[in-house]
Amino acid sequence: MASFKKQLLQWSSLILFGSILVLALAVFHTLSGYNLQPISQAHVSIDSQAQSVTLPHFQSIEDRSELSHSTARFTFKLNETLSPEEKASDSARSLIFFQAINGGDFYINGVWLLNFPTSDEKARWAWYKPTLLQLPNALLHWDGRDNELTVVNSTREPFWLIPRAYLGYSHDVRVVYEILFYITHVLASATHFFALLVGFFMIGAWSSKSSGNSYGIVGIITISWSSLYALAMWEYVPLEWHKTWRLSGYLLEGILLAVLPLHILKHCHRPLTPSQGQCLALYAASAAILYALFEGQIENSLNIFWSLPLLVVYLYAVVQLGFYALREKKGSSTALFVQSLLTIFIGFHDYLILTGLIHTFDFNPSSWMAYFFVSEHVYFIHLGLPFMLIVMAQIWLEERMEYMKKIASNNQELERALIEKERQLKISFYNESKLQRQSAANLERERIYQDVHDGIGSRLIATLFSARQGVLTPVDMEAQIKSCLDDLRLIINTDVDSTGDIQSAIFDYCIDLESKISSLDLDFQYDIDDTHAIHLFPRHHMNLLRILQELLANAIKHARATEILVEFQQSDLMIELMVTDNGIGLPPHINVQAPGPSTTQGGRGLQGIALRTLQSGAIYTAKPVSQGTCIHIQMPLISAP
Repeated sequence: MASFKKQLLQWSSLILFGSILVLALAVFHTLSGYNLQPISQAHVSIDSQAQSVTLPHFQSIEDRSELSHSTARFTFKLNETLSPEEKASDSARSLIFFQAINGGDFYINGVWLLNFPTSDEKARWAWYKPTLLQLPNALLHWDGRDNELTVVNSTREPFWLIPRAYLGYSHDVRVVYEILFYITHVLASATHFFALLVGFFMIGAWSSKSSGNSYGIVGIITISWSSLYALAMWEYVPLEWHKTWRLSGYLLEGILLAVLPLHILKHCHRPLTPSQGQCLALYAASAAILYALFEGQIENSLNIFWSLPLLVVYLYAVVQLGFYALREKKGSSTALFVQSLLTIFIGFHDYLILTGLIHTFDFNPSSWMAYFFVSEHVYFIHLGLPFMLIVMAQIWLEERMEYMKKIASNNQELERALIEKERQLKISFYNESKLQRQSAANLERERIYQDVHDGIGSRLIATLFSARQGVLTPVDMEAQIKSCLDDLRLIINTDVDSTGDIQSAIFDYCIDLESKISSLDLDFQYDIDDTHAIHLFPRHHMNLLRILQELLANAIKHARATEILVEFQQSDLMIELMVTDNGIGLPPHINVQAPGPSTTQGGRGLQGIALRTLQSGAIYTAKPVSQGTCIHIQMPLISAP
């Protein structure tokens, strides 16, 4: 699918290029069908220096200051193109200048026809667009006398450009004028305005960090290109703006001619080194710096020598791009190479026009169209911008497609990684569940053992002591054993009734134990603080009862105590359970101050107390008293929300 889209994009670009080329050829073919006769000779008087010249004529103005302007008068002989035989024709004649450039007053046989503003001591005027002059038959000489077209104008440029004029029938000239005006002025202005918007959009996309550096570079190129064209096409520049206008032109031209090769070299992965880039940037800015220092004295030299090295650097970048396009065989690279060739050709053409070197070539075409495109003083640099925008659109679309392809590939890789991770998690979950089941079984086994030891064991000990004393009847013995069986059933089912408060549970147990050991020589007392009923978590509730059962069993069985005191106290933050006896005390090797490794030195009962205390978040200590031992249990309370 991605390959199909890429081929579709390439074919669309080729079709678009082909359509533009076919349309251009059709327009040029139509224009060449109109018969326009060039006027190639003129008598020129520049600053009172007269000469006959071949048109178009380029002449530098030496020793010119920034505040001065030069005046010229040039006369065209029309006799070669107007014959007495043509007088009988009803068709009017018109004359066209492809670019009037300096404007001025136009006279036919000494009669004023029209005026275009021309440069003077207050402003600079330039007319880079076609100019149409209709020649009234009444003002033309049809008796063999000379017909002369005279133009009087002035310029603030450091050179004179005197264009060639073309004569023909009015309807032919009008068609040519309208088409050329649309191509060279209207369409070019609209294209550059659109390019200016595109440039600001790309700069915005680059500054927002959502796109790569290529967007910023192309944005700078399009803005510089459009702004340079707009400045060059300004018809009117006031004298006070003239220096700023010229400086801006040099700056924009330097930026354009420096960034264009940087963009191409970056595209073909052959970027300049930092030092090379700095040298290029310094040279690109040198024209504006030199013009600011010397102004009009150096303008001609800048026009001739400054831009040529930058065009050579651009040509080097285009050559590198050509090798890259052949090696990579990418449609966008090939399109950029073709567009760059067009731009370099147009750039050198305009350079030859600007410097007047175009007239050093011996070129004598038979068609006025060939004159227009080869030797006429018409700048074509703006024609390269629309093609560059088309190429950049193709590059952008290819980058988007590559980006989407990479995203799809990453998504597939991520999906595979997720599937593998899910498989590993399932295995880990199974293993963890198995370990948890084993751990739960071990814990349950330990719980049952501990509950049997602490609960049933303490009851059986009490029953055993009663049996030894011979105070139990068979009925009482049966009741005690039945109670133990009931307790065992509760331990196995884990359905302990812990809904009541802890004080009542302790109190009931103490009463039950007191009845069982009533025949023993044992003073058993208990003091339960029941100021506020305290409800514990079920597990904590059971743990505290089992701890009490184990402590009492130890005092009766091991300590051989004759006096036992059970105390239960409460505060806002804690409950305390204390069991004090007058027995023989703990063995010397056991010193229990807090739950920890030392508790493992004791028997199973002490270990069970330590475990239950830890599970309940409680602390217990054992300390000797005057006679016997005091076990102190402290359990913090958690307030209900």
